[in-house]
Amino acid sequence: MTQADALLLFGVSGDLARRKLFPALYDLAAKRALDIPIVGVASSQWTDDDLRRRARESLEDAGKKIDDEVFDRLAARLCYVAGRYEDPELFERVGTKVNEAVMPVSYLAIPPAMFPVVAAGL
Repeated sequence: MTQADALLLFGVSGDLARRKLFPALYDLAAKRALDIPIVGVASSQWTDDDLRRRARESLEDAGKKIDDEVFDRLAARLCYVAGRYEDPELFERVGTKVNEAVMPVSYLAIPPAMFPVVAAGL
């Protein structure tokens, strides 16, 4: 069985990621159960550091007691790709970030109306 070797989080700048996804990812990192690249994708003009900052703020907002070693492991896996889902070049940039992943998994934390657009891009 092939396991996921990259995680693509579409809509990573949104509220679902802030409230639910980042705390869940942190918990996986704390259990050492997260050892794949995590590519955040959204239209916000962020950098990798902005995404990492958002992840930490999300954990603080959730009341998580943050272990810096655990957070650093999580942060090292995070990278960000900005763009519009209708732009085919966005998906080329995402592909570059996952490099040679054989089984990337996508999580769509986006409005349902955008699902077909992202699915076509993938």
